[in-house]
Amino acid sequence: MEKKYYLGIDCGGTKTSFLLTDEAGKMVSVHKGPPANYLVNGLSETAEMLKQMVAGIRKEEMHGEGRCICFLALAGYGDIPEEESQVDQVMKAMIPADTLMVGNDTENAIAGSLIGQSGIHLIAGTGSIGIGIDLDGNQYRAGGWHHLFGGDEGSGYWIACRLLEHFTKQADGREEKTRLYDLVMQRLSLKKPEEMLSRVIEEWNGSRDRIASLSRIVLEGAEAEDPVCRSIYREAAGELAEIAEAVAGKGNFGSSIPVSWSGGVFHSGGYLLDPLKESLPERFRLMAPFMGPAGGGVLLAMKADGHELGGDLLEMLRETDRRAEESLAG
Repeated sequence: MEKKYYLGIDCGGTKTSFLLTDEAGKMVSVHKGPPANYLVNGLSETAEMLKQMVAGIRKEEMHGEGRCICFLALAGYGDIPEEESQVDQVMKAMIPADTLMVGNDTENAIAGSLIGQSGIHLIAGTGSIGIGIDLDGNQYRAGGWHHLFGGDEGSGYWIACRLLEHFTKQADGREEKTRLYDLVMQRLSLKKPEEMLSRVIEEWNGSRDRIASLSRIVLEGAEAEDPVCRSIYREAAGELAEIAEAVAGKGNFGSSIPVSWSGGVFHSGGYLLDPLKESLPERFRLMAPFMGPAGGGVLLAMKADGHELGGDLLEMLRETDRRAEESLAG
């Protein structure tokens, strides 16, 4: 019988994760690629990068043998229904997988975190969104509106914008200077604060991903006990709590609602999670994700291929995903 491999691809604004397992859920390989948001980078360019990465994985890890069943998670997929069939056609024509399923990056995220339970999943990476599956199996979402409209609240981009807002006010003297001011000056190698405009607008061309990367400065400031940086996390937590409540208000989620999470913003740990827990009403309970998005993609690929997902297989996938997350974070 021909050997089968399962590949979960999670295309994020910061990186693209590739997790390959065998039929038992054991890790074969994990790889990190460049960001792959086709709405930003273009459909053809994104598909070409994915094609090269998957071809390399098939050659180096599968040795050109066996079947590759893949779930590809794309940010923004399905948001514009008229484009969905075109995205499907291009990806399936270019990516060398024997079976390729294309979905929104919320699908693998909630599949990995809640593994079929009802509940809510918050994503806060470059952008943000809340999704939920209620007790009747219906799926709902809130947030995720384009950042140009002031959306993506609580995301890395949103946090970075709050950082720059406070930086400009401190530069003007409208706010008292804190460690935040010095960190921005140092990390952007600015000689004077006005140079921030040319750096972000001219050099970076207002890149959403580059701006979102500045959210790391907020974590650095929070760790240095900067009160403004810590307040930014509290504000982000409040926004994410509102998104979770909005999702819950759309369906039948019961009296005890698990809330899980994924995305780079949550790497801030307690600076975000503690105020998030405080901001959520009592019927919501924070629950650490069972697996990350890449593992969720493998799970969906296996499910589509007819696997019974329980017991030992789930535990093996969980361990595989844990090792993959450690590797991707390194």
